[in-house]
Amino acid sequence: PPLGDHMLMLPPGPPFAVLAHASAPWPNEAGKKAGYQMRGYRLDDKMRPVFLYSFNGVQVEDYPLAEPGELDPKFVRTLTLRAEQPVTNVWFRAAVGEKIEAQPDGMFIVNGKLNLKFTLAAGRKPVVRQSNGQSELLVPVVFNGREAEIVEELIW
Repeated sequence: PPLGDHMLMLPPGPPFAVLAHASAPWPNEAGKKAGYQMRGYRLDDKMRPVFLYSFNGVQVEDYPLAEPGELDPKFVRTLTLRAEQPVTNVWFRAAVGEKIEAQPDGMFIVNGKLNLKFTLAAGRKPVVRQSNGQSELLVPVVFNGREAEIVEELIW
């Protein structure tokens, strides 16, 4: 079992999906059935991992970095997506919970415990929606040429 008493559970299923519209259901299939392929990892200059995977022709680099904080430490997770051709209607499902509240400062509070904040392309904002009796926090992925980036701060 995991060590510690403040475990964080990320949403089940695939982290990214191509949806026809923001209210389309999130796919149930995950892993290879959903077109995902693990590509290993590489280490940065301080021996921290950058996880590599792909889905539907999109290469993903997932770089979680622990950072100290004044009150609470946090993870800053940088998700970089690359594709030969820009992909439209891609979403990142950042959270699933009973209650997700948007705050005036751009923070989202999930179930009163997890705080999430995003750095996105100009004019883009996460969407909170209801699905199957739960709240979901979806983040639009916008390609600038062949690349897209999401920076997610997780504080709990």
